[in-house]
Amino acid sequence: MPAITSKETPEDVEFDVHREDISAEELIETYSKWGEEYEQDLRPEIYLGPQYIAQHVANVYGKSNSDIKILDVAAGTGFLGQKLLEQGFTNIDALEPSQGMTQVASKKQIYNQFICELLEDKNSIIQDDSYDCLVCSGGFGPGHIPCSAIKDMIRMVKPGGHICFVICEEAFWKKEYKDRLEPEMQQLEKEGRWKKVVSSRVEKYYNNKDGIVYVHQVL
Repeated sequence: MPAITSKETPEDVEFDVHREDISAEELIETYSKWGEEYEQDLRPEIYLGPQYIAQHVANVYGKSNSDIKILDVAAGTGFLGQKLLEQGFTNIDALEPSQGMTQVASKKQIYNQFICELLEDKNSIIQDDSYDCLVCSGGFGPGHIPCSAIKDMIRMVKPGGHICFVICEEAFWKKEYKDRLEPEMQQLEKEGRWKKVVSSRVEKYYNNKDGIVYVHQVL
């Protein structure tokens, strides 16, 4: 897949993938073109989301727990997978719709398998109760994972398992999530689908923008 062109800066691409009107096809294509440059543009000192999520997973399960089966949603080039590996988690699958991203990630030999799919309103091809833990860093934003997909995320995780994700604070003011994401999560808790374990503000999640880490246990 081609890298971003010399006329495009990382900020240009970052804006493109977070346009409110971006289609699923445009999103996947843009990430595919970005794949080769993504590693440098989102280097660790700029993008701390994977580090935060990996640490929370370790807090829940302890380090070096290779029995825990994890799904990394919106896995990208494997930033979060690498951080999980460093914590001793080795049984990880990736859900990522962009071929350009998976081509980079596959070279790292982190994931057992790649599921090339975008989380949307409809159910994923993943079977019910397939994972002990579902993680996501960078998957929530305009044009990305919709609020309605949270139910599907819960469906994929075994009762007693956990869903851990981080979202940029400013995303809560975007059309897809404003006055929708928090109420949706609270409603699912009222319905007995999951319960909140952690809601924690984190600094400099991405590009000096703060984020919020959520950990829920599936019931």
